[in-house]
This record gives sequence, C-alpha cells and structure tokens, in this order.
Amino acid sequence: MVKSRDTEALREFLKDHTVAGYEVMVPIFGPAVIERQISTGGGFVFYRVIADKPVPFVRLADEQGVSAEPMTLQQWRERFVGTSTKSLPPMAVDLREQLEAGERVSLRDVFFRELMDTGCLDIDQNVTCYSFDSRNVRVRALRKGMAVEVDDDAGVGWAGKVVGLEGKTVLLEQFAPVTFMRTPKSIDFSKIRKGFYSSEAWALGFGIMDGFEEHGIKPPAGVLDEDEREYALREPMPIAEIERFCAQYYPDVKHCVYQAMTMFVIPINSQKADFLPLPEGRDPEEYVVDLET
Repeated sequence: MVKSRDTEALREFLKDHTVAGYEVMVPIFGPAVIERQISTGGGFVFYRVIADKPVPFVRLADEQGVSAEPMTLQQWRERFVGTSTKSLPPMAVDLREQLEAGERVSLRDVFFRELMDTGCLDIDQNVTCYSFDSRNVRVRALRKGMAVEVDDDAGVGWAGKVVGLEGKTVLLEQFAPVTFMRTPKSIDFSKIRKGFYSSEAWALGFGIMDGFEEHGIKPPAGVLDEDEREYALREPMPIAEIERFCAQYYPDVKHCVYQAMTMFVIPINSQKADFLPLPEGRDPEEYVVDLET
C-alpha cells in the first residue's frame, strides 16, 4: 500500500508501463490475454489478444459481419475506391492476382488469409488471436501494479495504478489527484482513510458551502464551478480546518469532511465498476500531476 505520494515514481512507472500479459475479457473470445498493443496513425489503440479458448473462424467472421459473397475486381473497386480508403484494402498478393485474372474473391477470403498469415489460425481453422479496439477490452484479473481506468455509471476515466486489493475493493492511486466531488460513483466511502487524500483542501463541495452560509461563515477566496458542485479555492487551506468545522456543526454527517478531500488514492467497489487497461505511451510529464501534500 502506498504510504506517501511520490509523483516521480509514478512518472517512472508510466514510462515502463506495458499492457502485455493483462488478463482481459474481449468480445467473441471472452477470456483472453493481451499479447501487445497496436497503435494506429489516427490515434486509435488496439490490443492483440490470445484467446483462452480459440473460436471457429466462421463464428468470428459472422460476428464481425465479414461477407462471404465472392466479388469481381470491378465490384471490389465499386465498393472501396472513392471511399475514405481511396483504394482496395490490403490483401495477399495471390488473392490480388486472382482478382486481376478475372476470378472472384470475397472479403471473408481476405480475412481468412490475414488471420493465417499473422499466425492466428490453428490447423482446425480456429482463431487463436485477434486485435480488438481498446475501448472494448476489460481487465478480468486485477493485480497490484496494473495501470487502469475506471468505467462505471459516471463514465470512463480516473487513470491510476492499482496499489492494493482489499476483498472487493480496489485501491487506485491516481496519476492526477481528483477532488472528492469528481470521484467515480463506484467509490467505496467506507474504505477512505488517512493517506488517501491531501492534508490540504483545494476545493469545497456544495454541501460545505451551504453549511458556511447557514452558519454565517465567510468562505475563503475562490470561485464556484459552472455546474455549482464545488468551490475551487484560490489558495489551499488545511483540511484540519474543515474537520473542525464539521465536528462543530455537523458531527453526524461523515461526508461533510469528504467534500473537502483531494484524493490521491480512490477505493473502488469492483462490483460497481469495470476496469480498462490504460494504453501504453502516455506522456508521464503530462499525465502525472503533482500537488503539495
């Protein structure tokens, strides 16, 4: 378990981060293991995975909507040339020669050859590996040291390093600290403890602001966010001041102090969230944010 925030160590961790070996769930295959990451020029990220249990080629082709209808060279041109591809899609040389010789070739023929040439077909024509969009890949076996993002009812984000597993709770150290009001909905409130948040408050939730107003207390200098959920402070203040305020006026409201926390480690209820592998190649200087603690 992390005992103090070391942003330099997080930057070094991110430099060496690889998704290879992550045990995941993917469409069609189900359980699989990531072999490597594939990044495209358009900024899209795919993971080539190895299936725990290979699936028949026909099933993969059907699920991917790959047509088995044979087409002439002219039909291929009508389908692809002039679209965003501007040319025929890549295919094996002998398949291209068959088209040019007047024979018919289907999309499924090209798909089959691609899988065979990349070593993803076994002798029974079962598909053993394939590349999936990173957005459709979920971690199925979390381990300490993994870099992941949270996916729950609040959306996808909160990138961090898994630093602890406590039953169904995942302790996720954030690369960029997040105020309590911006944490995922899957946060496990019961597991928040000292060391998980900054000793200074950088923003105050609307509940604290309402409390200040109710008791005639002037808030420190700051500005209310557009959605009015929290009040960003111009200068951080000791969270101990908020603890005293809450103890005096709202002793039975535990989340009163929560609303002043800037979280370094978020405890996540794994039954209320999925976890995506964090893609490789993130710039540590931009991704890891430092704050005074």
